Amino acid sequence: MADAGPPRFVSTRDERPEPKLYTLDDAVLLGWAPPDEAGGLPGMFVPTAIPTLSKAELQRWRGLSYKEVCFELLSLFRDDESSVITSDELRSLVLDSECKLVPVVSLDSPSSARKIHVAELWHGPTLAFKDLSISIFMKYLDCLCRKQNRKTNLLVATSGDTGSAAIDGVLTTACTHISATVLFPSRAISSVTLEQEWQMVRHAEHPNINVLCCEGTSDDLDVVIERVFADEEFKRRHSLSTVNSVNVLRLIVQAAHYVHVYLSLGLGAEGASFFIPSGGMGHLCSGVIARKLLSGLGTVRLVGCVNENKAFHTLMSEGELRSKGMKLKKTLAPSMDIVVPYNLERMLFFSNDKPKLKLKLKRWKVEGTLELSQHEKSAFGEELGVAAGTTDDAAIKATIRAWSVGFGYTIDPHTAVAAAVAAEVQGSGPAVIVMACAHPLKFRGTVEAALGKPASEWVLEKDKKDQAVRDLLSLDPNSADTLSGTPGLVHFRKSGQEWADDWTQKLRSLLSSTCL
Repeated sequence: MADAGPPRFVSTRDERPEPKLYTLDDAVLLGWAPPDEAGGLPGMFVPTAIPTLSKAELQRWRGLSYKEVCFELLSLFRDDESSVITSDELRSLVLDSECKLVPVVSLDSPSSARKIHVAELWHGPTLAFKDLSISIFMKYLDCLCRKQNRKTNLLVATSGDTGSAAIDGVLTTACTHISATVLFPSRAISSVTLEQEWQMVRHAEHPNINVLCCEGTSDDLDVVIERVFADEEFKRRHSLSTVNSVNVLRLIVQAAHYVHVYLSLGLGAEGASFFIPSGGMGHLCSGVIARKLLSGLGTVRLVGCVNENKAFHTLMSEGELRSKGMKLKKTLAPSMDIVVPYNLERMLFFSNDKPKLKLKLKRWKVEGTLELSQHEKSAFGEELGVAAGTTDDAAIKATIRAWSVGFGYTIDPHTAVAAAVAAEVQGSGPAVIVMACAHPLKFRGTVEAALGKPASEWVLEKDKKDQAVRDLLSLDPNSADTLSGTPGLVHFRKSGQEWADDWTQKLRSLLSSTCL
């Protein structure tokens, strides 16, 4: 790998000929990048360069554990000279993190000679793939805070899984200098499950945790949080950051999912097609990073798989994204119920035609419209190796049933979205890898309805040894009404056309009174 200078990051909104450079430590602590000079919305951090690893380097990585791959990846995007965390400390905090192994299950397809490989990314304390990157993120942030004698208050929007993983990360790290304020969409508005809500609200009274149930969509939450982060003075005064995939450290660590799976399967020049359940598109964006890292070994194709909230699919098929006024649909895959996939901003930035696409990006943020010509659409897809697929609720249920009958393997509805798209692949070719993002028990009602049998019959015995699984199995399905009255839980309700202003003011007030 050629030396391109020390690793640095820039903001997607910095339009200066020589944009300001940030270290990984800077990017982690800031979360969102500062707004552009016009004082608009905050930007997102992206690396100035993504290295291509040599075959020799990748061959060495084949013998590494998942955590060791995470360490090697993080080391590519930081240096000891610019960080208060030494390389030895980085290795220690990664290896000591709560993230577990990433098993890859290979299934024989009943309709094809080709195997389907399933990357089980959900082996963590909240049974979702977010645990893997957030556990390392929290260790890194904890080390930064201790060495710089500072506090950090995390502001988190969740469509279901990030919130519980963030809360668990704060509590597991057991540090007094990190807090988390988590906003999630009410189940009256969204399809957030009882299990997802319970994992968050049960911690509402913890002194370092705020949990807010909001009468709006995931996109509504993003609007309010972007407004708070756009106020640089308020952000500095309260030491705000985020653990959403906006935070670039999350993206880097998630790239390890792809690299580890690719290498553990022994893949080489034949390449692989990854099918990724996609909402905010953070995991897909991590795949773009991993694709560049692996390009010296083989060709990686990334298929962003969306539910009926198919903005990304429409952009890739028709060259058009109209997010303003687009109504969000409640689906069986609630963590992907997102109209505005905010990491698309990063993916557009990764394109070689930055000046033109940045103008289009600005228009999208202001007017809610993004249009790509046929040439731009094709170039974007080919350059980043991305494509899109979509499916509906009926196909989700049918796929859950088909996998149970055909493979004896139970999947959650988000994984089913990717599995349904992957099922369209026929014949020989690159390896097919489905990224399994959550344990099916987190979506118990949907899976039970699809299979026609209770969870006790399809949850594996080995999984029942996991405390998180046992907790969800014992959760009373009739406890929904009592959850809304959980002590410490804060409610934001919409009132009139100025709800966003109202929520922003209330959120600022809450943060002012509770931040560390």
